[in-house]
Amino acid sequence: MQNNKKHGNLLLWIVITVLIVLCLALFLWQNFSTSSSKTKPTPVPATIASTQKTPTKHPEPASAPQTPHTLVNDDINQQPIPQNSALTQEEIDKLNDIQKQLKAQQHTLQAQHQDADKLIQLKEEQVKLLEKQLAEQK
Repeated sequence: MQNNKKHGNLLLWIVITVLIVLCLALFLWQNFSTSSSKTKPTPVPATIASTQKTPTKHPEPASAPQTPHTLVNDDINQQPIPQNSALTQEEIDKLNDIQKQLKAQQHTLQAQHQDADKLIQLKEEQVKLLEKQLAEQK
C-alpha cells in the first residue's frame, strides 16, 4: 500500500511538471509568434508627404462627444490620391478592411440592441407577474 502511494505521488508530480512545461511553452510560442508576425509600418515617401495639404478642421456641434480614438479621419476626402499604384492598392485594402470592421460592428450593435429589447420585454413581463402574485397574496 505504501509503495502504491509513493508511486501515485510521483506520477502526480510528473503530470503536474509536464503540464507546467507545456503551458510555459505555449505562452512563449504565442508571445514570439505574435511579435514576429507584426508588420512594420511602411514609411511614407517624401514626395507624397510634402504634397499633402494640412487638414482643415471642421467645426463640430457642441452636443457631439469628442472621442479620442476614431476609426476614420474626417479629412480623408481632402487627402491627395497617391500616384504609386502599390500605395493606392494599400489604401483601398485598408479602407475595405475598415468598412468590413464597421459593418461587423454595426451587426453586433444591432444584435445587442435586439437582445436588450427582448430582455426589457421579458423583465416587464416578470414585473407584471410579480405584481400579480403580490396582489393575490394580499
